[in-house]
Amino acid sequence: MDPIRRLYRKTKYLLTAFRFRIKGYQVGKYFMTGKSVRIQRAGFRAGDCCYIGGYSYLGPHVKLGHFCMVSDHVNIIGDDHVFDRPGVPVILGGVPEKSPETVLEDDVWIGH
Repeated sequence: MDPIRRLYRKTKYLLTAFRFRIKGYQVGKYFMTGKSVRIQRAGFRAGDCCYIGGYSYLGPHVKLGHFCMVSDHVNIIGDDHVFDRPGVPVILGGVPEKSPETVLEDDVWIGH
């Protein structure tokens, strides 16, 4: 890789991480996002070398491990339905009292 391209890429990583950290997000080094990514700040954490594709949405209480990749147009939405009551339709189950954390472990790729 030529030196100019390497410098451009490193600057891009640093600016993205700085932008998210200044807003109060917990992100690791080499964290990148595509265009128009929406992330709920409540409980969001990302490890090192994570990428979130453009036009994706991550709801509250999402934790990404190291080396996670999320493709474009992916929505990760948690804590919006109670689904563990047998015999009760999910739509009638209600909303959980405590928000569970949605965890993607290390080295996970979510495709579109």
